[in-house]
Amino acid sequence: MSKLALAGIACVFSSLTIAQTPTITCYKTSATMTVDGNLTEPAWITNTAVTKAIIGTPNNATVYGVTWNNTYLYVGIKVTDANLFNESTNNYDDDAVEVYIDADNNGGTTYGTNDRQFMLQGRQITLHENRLTGPDGTLAGAHLTMIEAVRHAVGLLGISLVDALIMASRTSAAFLGLESELGRIAPGYCADLVAFNPNFEIVGTWVGGVGRMGEASEASHRG
Repeated sequence: MSKLALAGIACVFSSLTIAQTPTITCYKTSATMTVDGNLTEPAWITNTAVTKAIIGTPNNATVYGVTWNNTYLYVGIKVTDANLFNESTNNYDDDAVEVYIDADNNGGTTYGTNDRQFMLQGRQITLHENRLTGPDGTLAGAHLTMIEAVRHAVGLLGISLVDALIMASRTSAAFLGLESELGRIAPGYCADLVAFNPNFEIVGTWVGGVGRMGEASEASHRG
C-alpha cells in the first residue's frame, strides 16, 4: 500500500494565556436545580474567590461554586460590583465573567483544539454545533481537520491531489510566514509529516522526525 506524506501543517489558535487556577471539589446533587440567576438551592457552596483578571483591573468581589447531577454541570457565580459598565459592542469588554470548560482535562494554559471559544486576530471565535462564528454570529471559518480539507478538495471540488497537498502544506506555511521552515520535504525543513492511505485515513505522524505510526486519532484533532 502506498503512503503519501503531507508536510508542514501548522495551526494558530491564540496567543492568549490563561493562568492555572486552584481546584475545588464539585459535589453531586440530587436536588432540582433551577437556572434563574438565584443561587438559593442548598447544593450551592459559593465561597471560592475569583482572583485572575484577563483584561483590566477588577473593582469588584467575585466568588463561585460548582455542582453536578447526572445530566448537567452547574456553575454559580456571585459578583458584587458598585460600578457597572455595559457600553461596549462586545460583552466581554464590559463587566463580565467568563467560564472556560477544559473539556478534555488536559490542564492547558492556552486555548487549544478542543476549546469552544478562542481569540483569532483580535476576534472572539465560538464553536457551536460544528460551526465557527464571530461575535456577530456570522460564519468565521470551517471546523474540520486538514486531512478532511484535502479529501473534500479532491472529492468535492475536483482538485488534483498534488494541488490539494500544496494548498494544505506549502500555501498554509507561506500564509503563516513559515515557508522557510514548513511546507516542503527538503533539507533544512522541519520533519513534521503526516502519512495517510488512499482513503484519506491517517496512518502515522512524524514531529521533528520522530514517528508515531497507527495513531490516527492523534493526528486528527480538529482545529
